[in-house]
Amino acid sequence: MKIEIGKSYEVGPKYKKSFEQCEFWRNDENKKTIGVRVLWRSGSVIITPQNEDEVQDLKDILEQKEGEYFEPDGFEECEFAECWDGVSEDLEFYGDNPDEEKIQEKYEEGEDFVSEILEEFGYESDEIETFIWNEVEIEEAKDHIPF
Repeated sequence: MKIEIGKSYEVGPKYKKSFEQCEFWRNDENKKTIGVRVLWRSGSVIITPQNEDEVQDLKDILEQKEGEYFEPDGFEECEFAECWDGVSEDLEFYGDNPDEEKIQEKYEEGEDFVSEILEEFGYESDEIETFIWNEVEIEEAKDHIPF
C-alpha cells in the first residue's frame, strides 16, 4: 500500500479484542488519578500523515506482530473514528487513593455508569489514550475530509 502525506487512512486491529482505550480521570482536590481501561471488540482511528516521518511510522506499523501495540495518538492528525462492543472494563488506581474502596464497591454494584461514579467523587475526565494491539490493518479512509 502506498501511504502519502495529506491522505487519510483508517487504522484498526486485524483481530477482534485488540482495540483498547484508557480514559484518565483526575481529581484536582486530592491530586489523584484513576484510569478506566476498556477493551473493545474492534475500533479504528483516522490518521492523516503530515510529514515523511509520519508516513514511515504508518508503514512501520504494518510490520507489527502479536504482543506489540501501536499508540496512534502520537500522530499530529489523528482522530477517533469508532469502537464498539466493549468486552471488558477495569479501574486502575494510581498511588494511594483514600476513595478507592468506596469507588470500587459502588462500581461492583453496577448500578451507575463508571463516569457517574467518578464524577460523584469529584473526578473529571482528562484524556484518553488509545492502543491497537497485535497486527493492524490500514486502508484509505473513504469520504473523509482531512482536518
